[in-house]
Amino acid sequence: MNGWIVKPLGLLLIVSLLLTGPGAAKASDESTFSDISGHKYEALIEQAAEDGWVNGCPDGRFWPDMPITRWEYAKMMLAALDIVPGSQRAKEVLQSTEVPKEVLSLADDGWASKEGWVELGFASGLVVLGDYGSYLVLPHDEGISRYEATIFAVRMLGRFEESLTMVVEEPPFDDLVPDMQVDNFGVIEIAVENGLISGYTETKFYPAESFTRGEAVATISRVLTLLERSQER
Repeated sequence: MNGWIVKPLGLLLIVSLLLTGPGAAKASDESTFSDISGHKYEALIEQAAEDGWVNGCPDGRFWPDMPITRWEYAKMMLAALDIVPGSQRAKEVLQSTEVPKEVLSLADDGWASKEGWVELGFASGLVVLGDYGSYLVLPHDEGISRYEATIFAVRMLGRFEESLTMVVEEPPFDDLVPDMQVDNFGVIEIAVENGLISGYTETKFYPAESFTRGEAVATISRVLTLLERSQER
């Protein structure tokens, strides 16, 4: 699609950074939100807030069922790995990977660019240009689909390259067809088998549907659990 190649920091190093040394900064005492009581992801959202990698809105709500944008999701993932703009871990990621200015310009001049999350997203390898074909602008306010969110999650888990070599004889859901919308059945297979993301029903995945803030927290939490278990072996 273009000549820009960003060689990201290896995931093993990212995971080792996560699981060694001080953890993520804790959030303030107000670690709960007024609109998550009884929500199926309430406990995970509260834990994520306590661990310091999610926050809510000024009105005290989290909006768990609202769609999440691509860069909000990437920010959550990076913060969960304790890779925050200005931190030592972020500096190590950026020192290992030079992101061309042409790549950074593909995201519009929104909050994630100004705060440094876009550069970290590309440098860490969570956001990869090749995923988007000829679509060369990644707006800040654009929601992320369930399929794209699955790709991010499997990348965070460190198994994306494996997904590219998998032979999936039959798609795990009957609404998945090999087209521009879904071109990697392996990534969904890995995510579902490892409990990162489930289908809407036993037969439907709805790859183009929006991913919600609550689903994002749940998925990232599950990835973190798997990463921690793998380090304990």
